[in-house]
Amino acid sequence: MGLKDYFNEGDTTGYGIIDATYWHDQTWIATGTYRITSIKVKIYRGGNPGTVTVSIRNADQTWHKPTGSDLASGTTNGDTLTTDTAGEWREITLDTPYTVVSGTEYAIVLRAAGTNPNVIYWRGIGSNGYATGWFSTSSNSGVTWANGGTSRDYMFELYGLRMGGLDKTFSRSLVAIGNNELWYESSAGTMAEFTDANNDIDCSALLMATPAFGKLFIANDTNKKVADFINIKLTHATLSATNPPDVGTVLTGSGSGATMIVDYITSLISTGSIYGKLTSSFSFLSTDTVTGTDDDGNAISFTLTAPQDDGPHWYDWTVYGNDSSFGVMPTYATLICAYRGRLVLAGNKDYPHQWYMSKLANPFDWLYGTDDPMSAVAGNNADAGQCHDCY
Repeated sequence: MGLKDYFNEGDTTGYGIIDATYWHDQTWIATGTYRITSIKVKIYRGGNPGTVTVSIRNADQTWHKPTGSDLASGTTNGDTLTTDTAGEWREITLDTPYTVVSGTEYAIVLRAAGTNPNVIYWRGIGSNGYATGWFSTSSNSGVTWANGGTSRDYMFELYGLRMGGLDKTFSRSLVAIGNNELWYESSAGTMAEFTDANNDIDCSALLMATPAFGKLFIANDTNKKVADFINIKLTHATLSATNPPDVGTVLTGSGSGATMIVDYITSLISTGSIYGKLTSSFSFLSTDTVTGTDDDGNAISFTLTAPQDDGPHWYDWTVYGNDSSFGVMPTYATLICAYRGRLVLAGNKDYPHQWYMSKLANPFDWLYGTDDPMSAVAGNNADAGQCHDCY
């Protein structure tokens, strides 16, 4: 994460109950303009509270209470929370990131689906640990709020991206390719073979590779491959043909409470695999029903056939979902590079004068000519058309 804002800690006590009727909030003043992607709260459960929802709302700048409806929200499975009264840090990814403005007061609102005794408790500090924060309670599902003052603060962390000044972290690993094998640095100074890659590339043919987006992309004539070092993999049953997960869709496991952001999918309809960034401290279980909402607001639901695979992963480099709605990659490619957020392929022996660029920030979208300045594009640098017999 690029940003962590406010961390409340101290001698703690679980204050009151939170359920479908009784809601609690904690206000804070944004220290900068940044986009919040997830919120951590320290909570524990009594009984089976069901779905827990955390949201951001505007705060009344005079009375320091939530006002209006949710600006952004996210959920987690409260039934998987600890029952230990010490609580646990549960990170909840927002369905849609929200940008807060420096110097503005906002409220974090917490509620659950169950009713007493199926409740959650939000751990707090028995003092005003955060000087500019206020807490409030609602006994009518957030319709009205009673200001609790500054006598205590609830424990929370905010994660996201600071606007105009992203904190960047990265790691590097050594990769070696030869003898139709790929080896990578599994730990400092230790090389391990990517066994799935064995004889899946042809070192007797032209081969180039480039790192991008936490992966290694390989152009090896007809072999186009990905060594994925950043994502997890979910193996799933048949998906709904009408609304498969889109790039960037947030998926949640029903039993595990695990969350991920979709990066690539092998099929839009049939059984297959979904690769994406894990955004929780929990792992998906083989018993999970996975749900989410696509970028058109459609509900997504499917079942898993195996537990989460942490990787690293080796798979064919195709367009998203291996579906022509995301374009077509060149049949042959022996040259590859990353250029201004795109991957570029060339060396197609059928069209040696041609180069191909992926969509900006999406190496799995090769749909050319759409009404989008970020879409994939193909072209050439020849002044007189196609060159002859130059491969």
